[in-house]
Amino acid sequence: PSNVGGAHWGGVAFDPAQTVLDRDRALTIQPSPDSAPLRHPAVLGFSGGDLNHDDPVTAALGTINVSSAGHFELASRTETKLVPLIQSSGSAMLVPASRVRDALNPASLYNGYAPAGEHYAIAVRATGRFATAFPQRRDPGHIARAQRECTVLLVADTDILSDRLWMQFTPSFGQVL
Repeated sequence: PSNVGGAHWGGVAFDPAQTVLDRDRALTIQPSPDSAPLRHPAVLGFSGGDLNHDDPVTAALGTINVSSAGHFELASRTETKLVPLIQSSGSAMLVPASRVRDALNPASLYNGYAPAGEHYAIAVRATGRFATAFPQRRDPGHIARAQRECTVLLVADTDILSDRLWMQFTPSFGQVL
């Protein structure tokens, strides 16, 4: 049974009020130019066994960085199949998203850190005959459930392709590279 308290769609559960912290995948950040670098447990770098190298979507990837990611799991009583594409280490834990958002010092996120011993799926391939996300619609031609099996890719991180997670700016001979 699912322990996710948020939305359920197509047999997949997601709670937008939770964020994954992972001290083993924490990336080093420098919050401001005059502060010391620190490992941020909500800014994560996944590589190696964290990525599903048997799936064509993630097979050739070396590293994926995310910030303040959520996770997916199967809802109870579903025929949907989930294949994790990116998952946390077993040293991860869930915290309220508000705790990450309101943390003035990212180091405070380590207070009371208690790994759940679970690998959280950050990105998944979901396969099934999905029900509509709009059950209240009654338009002619509206389909309440897919007529055949479908596959969707779900990523529980909105800024996975953000420049701040991938680009490094370096001054060089009066220019920024």
